[in-house]
Amino acid sequence: MNFEYCQNPGCKNKKGLPRKLTEKYKQNGYCSVCSRMRGLSPLVADSQQRHSTSSSFHEDNLQQAGLVLIKEESKLKQNKSILLTISKKLQEYNVSDIKEQSNAVTEIIQYYVLAELSKCGFFKEASFHGGTSLKLIHTLDRFSEDLDFALLKPDVNFPLSKYLNNVQERLKDHGLEMDVKHKSKVDNNVKKAFFKTDSLEGQLSTILPIPNTEASTKRINIKIEVDINPPEGAQHKIESIYFPFVSPINCHDLSSCFSEKLHALLCRSYVKGRDWYDLIYYLNLKRKVQFNRDLLTNALYQQGPWKNQVELSLDEIWVVNELTNRINSLDISEAIRDVSRFVSSESLGVIESVWSRDYFKNLLEKLVV
Repeated sequence: MNFEYCQNPGCKNKKGLPRKLTEKYKQNGYCSVCSRMRGLSPLVADSQQRHSTSSSFHEDNLQQAGLVLIKEESKLKQNKSILLTISKKLQEYNVSDIKEQSNAVTEIIQYYVLAELSKCGFFKEASFHGGTSLKLIHTLDRFSEDLDFALLKPDVNFPLSKYLNNVQERLKDHGLEMDVKHKSKVDNNVKKAFFKTDSLEGQLSTILPIPNTEASTKRINIKIEVDINPPEGAQHKIESIYFPFVSPINCHDLSSCFSEKLHALLCRSYVKGRDWYDLIYYLNLKRKVQFNRDLLTNALYQQGPWKNQVELSLDEIWVVNELTNRINSLDISEAIRDVSRFVSSESLGVIESVWSRDYFKNLLEKLVV
């Protein structure tokens, strides 16, 4: 058995008081009792101990500082990469003014959110629908600000926050710092949240084609809505997006999207010009799309003026008659004002010259042809 005997004054580890030599003290020569180097004076021993501790602390600080620099350098590279990627993608839009540029940047971020939702398995439980799905999947020629989803099966406990927090972390890997704000109400069938950032267009300022000094168009605010108790009858189809990487997206088919748009036109309590713009899109498709009658019937039964009406007899003639009633009181100026933020200046000029109550009434004839 190995024993140590310390000669430092004041240490009780003297001859006749053997202490077992631990591995730690074998290696560095310190006394296991007084913690000084054996056989040295307290002053010298303490000085050497402090020097050793200081050197170790200095080395740790250097190592930590090096790690911070590496992380910062990696973050700078990510930021540079994402800015270049967005700048390159932005060239495809051929924007003509700040409004279009801001909408385009927002849409690019929507692509990132969708791609990361796909990667984390969100579309095994939900389907993409609404105006943004028409724009990104079916080539509608207007911008849209919301990402709308409906669960494949009702689930009041759907963990939306789990998916969005996951996406938030994945966006950081791309260099996108986005805040998540949850806005859901306990008794609401639609869960809501927002992805927000005030900094991205500021970072992009040096490479944006149009200099932007308007604070209101620098904020990126993407609203997420998930219907956790959707009406039955929707049909789904797997589509894909190809930016920022190929991602399968579970979507409502066009027939189901059309039914949901008709439901909005018939039941919305305020004027939303985007609804009427989308109606023009559906009725002017080269390949005529029939609305999903089951889905529209169930949606009307679930929400709106016809809620819980069992005797609802729904066909094309009924839809035309009810839409005509809505058109008779439609505020055309308000409809144009609403849609103006989401279309090009050229399209807005056409809208202002064409839209009228008679125009929409004549358009409805295509529903029954």
